[in-house]
Amino acid sequence: MNPEYIEIDIKKIYIEQYGKENKRTIVIFHGGPGASCQGFENIAAVLSEKYHVVSFDQCGVSRSDAILEDEPFGMKEHIKLIDKMRELLNISSWTILGHSYGGTLACLYSYTYPQKTDVVLYIGPMFSTGMSARAQAAYLIPYFKRINSEEGLNRCIELINNKSENNQEVHDYFRTLVVPLVKDYREIVGFHKTVPSLNLKTAVIFHISKNRKHLQKPLLRI
Repeated sequence: MNPEYIEIDIKKIYIEQYGKENKRTIVIFHGGPGASCQGFENIAAVLSEKYHVVSFDQCGVSRSDAILEDEPFGMKEHIKLIDKMRELLNISSWTILGHSYGGTLACLYSYTYPQKTDVVLYIGPMFSTGMSARAQAAYLIPYFKRINSEEGLNRCIELINNKSENNQEVHDYFRTLVVPLVKDYREIVGFHKTVPSLNLKTAVIFHISKNRKHLQKPLLRI
């Protein structure tokens, strides 16, 4: 693994490269927003047996430069910056592996730059903030049972059973009424790291090709 910084416009972005001798490239979009590429080392190492792997801290995250408070910066600006990174690394096109929020970012990138995208791999993608909030609530139920928090347990169950289609409402409920009851923040981080820490040799990953047809079969078993 070769860690380094790459300057894109006025931002310094922290990147790690594995298996640079391999011809085909996989770039990893971590989740969050704000989770960093830490924790993806095992996946990157396994993939680097056959692929050139690029893993990086997204702009504003961890070891990469911060996003200023008054700086206009959203997902569209982010994918533009990522594509400039591809150009600076002299990569003609790549496969994208997106986890959680990184899956959302991967979807937007592949839609915007289809000719630069070979394949998109999704691991637990966050296509719905409402579904994500319910999944985290389900994950926290054993935690609240363990600390004997009846309030936390009831709120998680209420959220899971909430049939509202208003994703913002569901997400806000989780953020304002469930998260404050978590005494150990590592429980939240633990949920986010559950999927990428799995043994990739047994993981089943699906993909979307350039024509954006969802293939309901494994693309990759290592």
